[in-house]
Amino acid sequence: MITWPTAQTICQDLTNDSSAASLTIFKRFMNLGTRKVHAAIGAPVIERTRTRTTVASQQYYDLFVDTLFVKTVTVTVGSIAYPVQEVESQEMWDYLNARTSQTSDIPEYFFVRPNLGLGNSEIGLFPIPASASNTITIVQEYNVRDLTASA
Repeated sequence: MITWPTAQTICQDLTNDSSAASLTIFKRFMNLGTRKVHAAIGAPVIERTRTRTTVASQQYYDLFVDTLFVKTVTVTVGSIAYPVQEVESQEMWDYLNARTSQTSDIPEYFFVRPNLGLGNSEIGLFPIPASASNTITIVQEYNVRDLTASA
């Protein structure tokens, strides 16, 4: 198996160009190639299960930076994992939240609020968690990361 630094060296040797500017371009093209290979074999995204912990009276939780799509959400209270249904429209989410400021340890709905370029996307729960330390389990699809490690 070829390591990331070895791949960089091979690219520089093949082009006979070891300048820093060219190396930056080579890295971009190598990562683009990696993404194309993943897409060609039908694996442009990967599924992962991740967790967050509820905070009493907190409705929104940051999603992970690499989250592309939230597939399922459960909230575990004690030893029971309760499935949470997705609300797909902002209008329905606003309607639910306009009723009252309900709290419960067992949320019924979740809503993914996009980042709009201002940080991570967020996931909101309704009713708002009443207590802390329950586990939010998020099954997500995530981006294949660019290769960056130098060693």
